[in-house]
Amino acid sequence: MKNLIRIGVVLFGGVGLMIFSVRAADLRNRVVAYVNDEIITIYEMNKKIQEFTGELPEELKRQDEKKYQQLFRQILDDLIDEKLSQMKVRELGITVSEKQVETAIENRNKDLGLTREGLLAELKKAGLTYEKYSANVKKELEFGRLIGEEVKSKILIKEEKVRQYYQDHWSEYKTDDQVHLADIFLMRESPESVANALKLKETLEQIQKQIAKGADFGELAKAYSQGPGAESGGELGSFTMSQLDPELQRILEGLSEGEVSGPLVRPNGIQLVKLIKRETGKVKPFEAVRDAIYGLLYQEEIKTRYEVWIKELRGNSYVKIIL
Repeated sequence: MKNLIRIGVVLFGGVGLMIFSVRAADLRNRVVAYVNDEIITIYEMNKKIQEFTGELPEELKRQDEKKYQQLFRQILDDLIDEKLSQMKVRELGITVSEKQVETAIENRNKDLGLTREGLLAELKKAGLTYEKYSANVKKELEFGRLIGEEVKSKILIKEEKVRQYYQDHWSEYKTDDQVHLADIFLMRESPESVANALKLKETLEQIQKQIAKGADFGELAKAYSQGPGAESGGELGSFTMSQLDPELQRILEGLSEGEVSGPLVRPNGIQLVKLIKRETGKVKPFEAVRDAIYGLLYQEEIKTRYEVWIKELRGNSYVKIIL
């Protein structure tokens, strides 16, 4: 009798474990979307989320439930679009040979300065096999041809549109103002010393008084400056405005050629800056930027037309999301 009980416990315990295992498998393979005659499972979604973020989905969910749900929906939408695109690739008979895939990989390696061994090392770091990477490249090439046939072939950017964009955005094609500067830099030798601070203030006031009387800035720099270029009259050279720190940019905007700024407090001293010369930036001619504008408009048009195309493709397909 005891043996029968033991057998019963083992049998029913085993059944319990089997039911638990089946339920766990069901959860992993739960369908989250139907796309025509294909499905997307939670297992597939979790893999994509981990590939995209480099983190486990459970951990992301624990950190921020709301952000996780937004990410989940974004990746699900992308995966649906990817499956629909792959179906269209098969429908149109678009093919990419293994040789074309290898050539594309070699070209990418060349652009990135990678050897084949270097690529394999990078893939290993990312947790990808070469076969998986190769399959992804093949999908990208197929998708590129699909978009070429379905979207790009219908795009026409007229010359008038390119010119109109240039006229509306001319300020974006203006070269940066350039300034020629000189300075007098007084070093703060001991930040904690009150005596040093008073001496620095006294020297600064003497220099400013001499500047106000018309003294030569270059000679004052030779006499007082402790910064670079002191021997050559404080010469700093020429800079574009974008190369300078925001505070100095703001001060220089209010100066005319030949004028000297007020004291600029720096971490290790005080600086007086003279604007020797300013060259106002010029607008690049249309011919110099035409190709760049055309490329920009072309990419914008691709994005717009692709969004319309994928929306129509979805509308003509059976897509059901189960969340």
